[in-house]
Amino acid sequence: MKKILYTIFALGIAALSSSCQKDEVLGAQNQGKPRPTAEVTVTTLDDYHVNFTVTASENASQYAYAIFAEEPVDIDQYDVLTGNITTALQTEVFNSSDAPSRDIALLVNPETTIYIYSCAITSTGLLSEVAYQSVTTLPEVEIQTGSYTVSYAAGEDVANPMTGEPFGFTLSGLQYSDGSVAYVIMANWFNIAPAGYTIDPMLVGTADPVTRTITFDGTFGGFTEDGGFGIYQDNAFGTAFMYYDEANTQLLAFWGGGDSGTDPVVVEYDENGALTTITYCDYTIHDAMTGASIQVFDALTDGALTYVPQESSSSSTSVLSVCTESSVSALPALSACTK
Repeated sequence: MKKILYTIFALGIAALSSSCQKDEVLGAQNQGKPRPTAEVTVTTLDDYHVNFTVTASENASQYAYAIFAEEPVDIDQYDVLTGNITTALQTEVFNSSDAPSRDIALLVNPETTIYIYSCAITSTGLLSEVAYQSVTTLPEVEIQTGSYTVSYAAGEDVANPMTGEPFGFTLSGLQYSDGSVAYVIMANWFNIAPAGYTIDPMLVGTADPVTRTITFDGTFGGFTEDGGFGIYQDNAFGTAFMYYDEANTQLLAFWGGGDSGTDPVVVEYDENGALTTITYCDYTIHDAMTGASIQVFDALTDGALTYVPQESSSSSTSVLSVCTESSVSALPALSACTK
C-alpha cells in the first residue's frame, strides 16, 4: 500500500529539495527552532506480526514512515514524506492535525528483517532527521503436542452427573503424504469413558500460525488396520457415536458451535505453542428412531487447556503415522441427528 500525499506545504517542498542544508539557510523563520521528530515504537513483535506506533512531535505538521525489505542505499526526507519510493513495501504520510500518532500493523513472515524509516516536517518547512531501525520477527511458534487437561464450567440442565469435572485431552500431529500437517484431538469427552480412555470423535484440524489457532471443522478420523490414520467421509457434527441408554432407544451425538451446531471448534495456542482455550462443543442426547434432540448431555463453553508434562518424550501419541491416502467409510453404527 502506497499513499502519496500531495498537500506538503510549498515551503516544505522547497526545503525538502535541500534537506542537507543547515537550519540557518532554511530561512529566518526557522533559525534556532528545534527540528520535528517522528518516532517509531514497536509495540508487538512475534513470529508473524510487527506492530508499531509512529508519533510526531508537537511542532510537526506532517509525518511519514516507509518500510523496506532490504536496507536502502540512499534515502532522504523528500522520499519518505512524498511516498516517492518504488522499492518500499509500504509507505504512508499523515497530517498531524488529524492525529499526532498512528498505529501500524504488519503481517511479516517468521525470521524476517524489515527496515523502518520515519521523518517529519513543520509548517514552515523545517525537516527532521530520518529516523531508522531494523526489526526481525521471531521463529515460527511450534505447537506443543501431547497431553492436556480440559477445565470448563459445570453446565445447567445437562444430564452428565460429572459436568464441570476436568477431562483428558491429547493433541497429536498428523503428517500427510504431500507434506502438509494437521492436528488430531483425542479426548475422553466429558468423562463419558473411564479415566485414561478416549472416545470418538477424533477431530482433525488445521493450524493458522498467524492467528495461532487450530480449526476443527468436523472432519474426524480413526486408526486403520495397517497402523495408519484414516479420515471418515462423514462430518462429526451431528453424528451419533454411541447409544446413551441400555435399551438402545437414545443416542449421543457430537455437535460443534453456533445455533446449527456445525460451527468449527477452535483451539487457541500461545507464544510458547501451548494450547490455551477451546470453543463450544457438546454431546446431546437424541431419540434413536427420529434423531430429534432430547437434552444436552454436557457442553464445553470457554474451555481452558492446561498442558500436562509427560515423564517420557517418546510418547506414541505425540505424532501419528502417515495418514492413509484414501478416506474410509463411516462406521455402520453412526447415525445422523438433528440439532
